[in-house]
Amino acid sequence: MIYRLATLIALLLVAALPRPGRADPVHIEPGAPGIILSDAWTRPSSAGATAAVYLRIANTGTVRDRLVRAETPVAARAAIHTQILVDDVMTMRRLDSILVMPNESAPLVPGGLHTMLFDLKKPLAAGDSFPLTLVFRRSGAISTQVEVRGPGSK
Repeated sequence: MIYRLATLIALLLVAALPRPGRADPVHIEPGAPGIILSDAWTRPSSAGATAAVYLRIANTGTVRDRLVRAETPVAARAAIHTQILVDDVMTMRRLDSILVMPNESAPLVPGGLHTMLFDLKKPLAAGDSFPLTLVFRRSGAISTQVEVRGPGSK
C-alpha cells in the first residue's frame, strides 16, 4: 500500500514538472475579463508639473471590467479623467471609473478619456519610459510601460 502511494506521488510530481518547449498555462476563471493594455504614451513634461497618459485598453474576455485606479512611481498621484465641452470650453473632469465591455476597447486619447499624473517627481524627456499600473475591479493590477514621445510623434 505504501509503495503504491509513493509511486502515485512520484508520478504526480513528474507530471507537474514544466515540459520543454511549452509555456506554463495561465489559469483564467471562466468568464473572466482579458484586459490588454497597449500603446501607452505621454508627452515630455517638467518635474512638479502634470502629464496626461494615453493608451488603449482592450477587453478580450466575456465579462465587463472597470478601471478604478491608476498608479505610477513617477507622480505623487494619478487619476482617471475625461475632457468634455461645457459652454464652448473644454473642461477636464475626474472619473471614478471607466467601464470596459467584453470584446470592446476603451481608447484613452487626447481630447477624451486619459490618465492624469499630478506633481511629477522628475522630468519626463522624449525617449524615456516609465511604469504605469492600472487597477481593474475584476482583473486587478495590470502594468505597462509608458513611452514619452516628443511633439509631433505618434
